Amino acid sequence: MILNFDEIKKEDVLLAGGKGANLGEMTSANINVPSGFVITSDGYRDFFKGKQY
Repeated sequence: MILNFDEIKKEDVLLAGGKGANLGEMTSANINVPSGFVITSDGYRDFFKGKQY
């Protein structure tokens, strides 16, 4: 799953990670943050499921 910064709040730290949650908070506070997105932790895990290294 992918979330834009404007969809993330500090409460989403488990979903978006600390950096993603902070970027979401800064975006909500109208701080000049370049537009961007995060891949959720569930999306990250799903991508690597079954991969062998």
